[in-house]
Amino acid sequence: MNKLRILIIGCVKFSYELTKKILENNRVEIVGICTKKKSDFNSDFVDLAIIAKKKRIPYIYSNNINTEHNKLWIKHKKPDYILCIGWPNLLSEKIFKIPKFFTIGYHPADLPNNRGRNPLIWTIILDLKQSASTFFKINKQPDAGEILLKKKFRISKNENASTLYKKVINISISQIDNLILKLYKTRKKKILIKKKDKKILGNVLRKRVYKDGVIDWRMDAYSILRLVRALNYPYPGASFYFKNKEYKVISAKIVKSCPVVEPGKVIEKSKQFTIIKCGKYAIKILKLNQKIYCKKGDYIL
Repeated sequence: MNKLRILIIGCVKFSYELTKKILENNRVEIVGICTKKKSDFNSDFVDLAIIAKKKRIPYIYSNNINTEHNKLWIKHKKPDYILCIGWPNLLSEKIFKIPKFFTIGYHPADLPNNRGRNPLIWTIILDLKQSASTFFKINKQPDAGEILLKKKFRISKNENASTLYKKVINISISQIDNLILKLYKTRKKKILIKKKDKKILGNVLRKRVYKDGVIDWRMDAYSILRLVRALNYPYPGASFYFKNKEYKVISAKIVKSCPVVEPGKVIEKSKQFTIIKCGKYAIKILKLNQKIYCKKGDYIL
């Protein structure tokens, strides 16, 4: 059987899990892997050379995938398809046009809605009830190419970043064999469907910055709790400051019965928890990344 020649670009846990699944499919030969040796950007970073070395797959490390050197290396592998899954930067046209057919991207959102950065975090912050796991053709516009495969799923009431991340991995893994079958049939029939560019609907999510993860106690308790859940592992965590020291909130719950006092005031403190007044209701902090030495009546910034 003439296998599909696929080159993988990725550097996170998601990339790692999908690469393992692709290796199980006998219709595929992974001809190369582009990954990173380290990353200060991705909190869920994984060096895919672990797989490459074990399976004797050619690989390169790259901080900038769009260099001329990388272009020549990828071109030399003669891929039918490139699969870019979990890479922090956009591919240039000179890279995504290398494959014989096309380059495939992945986005954990119901495209064309919620294109752009940090879709899993925004899914929880925006309190979405539904999302999707979507594979698409990469083109010049981020997350805007033709959709190849999409599977919708529900967002649980108490979803956090960790559970959502695992859910997305499991759903995308379940799609891989169907995606490969679709690619195989397309190549076998020598059909490359070209559709006219359409006006792209939907919205684009903005890139989140550090200050987006800092709790403002003037927010209502529901918004703060969503922020805590959204920035759970594998993300860096929602934070606040007390006496110029940063604390990361790992788990919390809402307290509705509370006095009418200023937001940010500690209204109860024990060894097990800290209750802080919000703009509406209060937040009971159950677990922090480190012990906090505050007392009832203190103010948290």
